[in-house]
Amino acid sequence: MMDVTLVNAIKMNITIDKLYQSASDPLMKSCFHVCTIYYDASIGYLHQAMNAFESSSYKESFSCLTDATSAARFCEETFAEPPAARKSPITTINAYYVSISTIAEDIMLIFMKRKSS
Repeated sequence: MMDVTLVNAIKMNITIDKLYQSASDPLMKSCFHVCTIYYDASIGYLHQAMNAFESSSYKESFSCLTDATSAARFCEETFAEPPAARKSPITTINAYYVSISTIAEDIMLIFMKRKSS
C-alpha cells in the first residue's frame, strides 16, 4: 500500500506543480508553491517509511507514514490561511491522497501489533 501511496504523492506533486505554473493569482500561486514543498516532504517520508518497513522497523515506518499524511493535510490548510483564505481547488484529490495514506497507516498498525504479540 505504501507504493500506491508513493505513486499518488508523486502524481499530486506533478498536478500541483502544473497548477502552480498556470496560476495567475499570486496568492493562489503561493499556496500551490507551499503544497509542492509539503508533497516533496511527503514523498521523502514515504521513502523513509518503505525503508523502515524493509528493515522491520514498523514503528518508524508508521511515524513516517503519519508525517506523510500530515504534510498533505497541511497543504490543504494552506488555502484557508490568511491572506489567501479561499477554497482549495485540490480538495478532492488531496482528500483521496489522505485517504490512501491513512489506509497505509492502518496497515502498518497491524504490523506493529503483530510484532508486539
